[in-house]
Amino acid sequence: MSTSGGYAGKILWVDLSTGIIEKVPTEMYADRFLGGRGIAAKIHWDEVPQETEVCDPENRLTFITGPVTASTGFAGSRWQVCGKSPWSNTFSYGNLGGSWGAWLKMAGYDGIVVYGKAETPAYLW
Repeated sequence: MSTSGGYAGKILWVDLSTGIIEKVPTEMYADRFLGGRGIAAKIHWDEVPQETEVCDPENRLTFITGPVTASTGFAGSRWQVCGKSPWSNTFSYGNLGGSWGAWLKMAGYDGIVVYGKAETPAYLW
């Protein structure tokens, strides 16, 4: 499961507008930014223009784990949902528990970045 420093090694980028899903190496971020929230903040900083509104297709909604998620000994099952807050219109996050983050990591992914706008309702399988 873990490739380096507690990370699984890949982040999924899902473009709802085109239906394209890309796998980006976590190491593009993990060597300079600490944990899932740090990686999500870097993604947001690089990808989301300041004038972007919460529901704009250019916004990014990031579901991300940290290096201790799904590790034995820590019982780490924390993960984050990060993006532009509708309340403050700035970068924000929600810290969650439960098994979803561990299952994402065990599936080989550190996070999922969702953006774009689907023409019809869509879901990830």
